[in-house]
Amino acid sequence: MLGVNLMNIAIGICEKVNGICTTMGCFKAFNNKEKYFKSYKNEEINLSSFFTCQICSSESKDWVNELADRFVKNNIFKVHIGVCIVKCKAEKKEEIVNIFKSKGIKVIEGTH
Repeated sequence: MLGVNLMNIAIGICEKVNGICTTMGCFKAFNNKEKYFKSYKNEEINLSSFFTCQICSSESKDWVNELADRFVKNNIFKVHIGVCIVKCKAEKKEEIVNIFKSKGIKVIEGTH
């Protein structure tokens, strides 16, 4: 049974890895509480969202703000971004991170 102190987490990946990345590394690290999830070893965590960043294909950042608002509404205050976003070739990572942080969401750069 899930406890009262359950922490909700989201993971984000880059849309450009769709069809290339299996996302198994993210899920394995999350499920085993290893790599960038090792700090949760003694906590109950719930993967509440697995989203794809679309900042490169969208002409607006409105979707990021809407996503962040939905996270806050659903008590998701930690977002892990995959290395595919951390090493964003379009240099959009900071924009995404700043939007999440402005909503009180902590961003952890990495999953596995």
